[in-house]
Amino acid sequence: RARVMAEPTTAAMADSPRLVREAAERGDAAALQVQLAAGAAADVADKSGYTPLIVAAWGGHTAVVRLLLAHGADASAKTKSGTCALALAAWNGHAAVATLQVQNGAEVEAKGADGSTALLEAASNGHADVANVLLGSGASLAARDSNGNTALSLAAYGGHTSTVNLLLDHGADTSATNNHGETPMSRCSSEACKRSLANHGRWRRRGALVVWKELSPAA
Repeated sequence: RARVMAEPTTAAMADSPRLVREAAERGDAAALQVQLAAGAAADVADKSGYTPLIVAAWGGHTAVVRLLLAHGADASAKTKSGTCALALAAWNGHAAVATLQVQNGAEVEAKGADGSTALLEAASNGHADVANVLLGSGASLAARDSNGNTALSLAAYGGHTSTVNLLLDHGADTSATNNHGETPMSRCSSEACKRSLANHGRWRRRGALVVWKELSPAA
């Protein structure tokens, strides 16, 4: 006997945005699929502009992100404050989610309220795997946050050696200064990062002091 599917009630449809969001927050792809199959929209934002995709990207819920994108969710969605889903995935180190987003057209150079791009967010927290995804998708090494810091400067400040090495391998500028005249070397917080910068730039250590100075090309 053929199975007859009941039409969703008005009350059920009115409640669907909440159920979709809750499924996205939990990373519950099965529950989300039920809602989407019943006709729920994949891209309804809350009062702060958070869509289910933004919530899922923050949580690193890859299966949910994939499902939402397949149902038309905007990969470049932003909150009302300007935070984008890709930047949140980058900040939290969710490389698989970031990969899905860029594959589905997320704007790699989108900037948040503080001017940060996804690459800057990844570099700041030392997520080299995410940074690699973004660089492979054309992310600019010249991008700067509101303080003038580049990705290399942020990674050096955090002492994230793997990320520093990755950025250097992609040609990051070791001499770029921020709004306070600081270079990646002067902001560097670890000896390992300083060695990496020294090997790629025109830097030398003077005596036993932890003092680094950029030399002129003739030095």
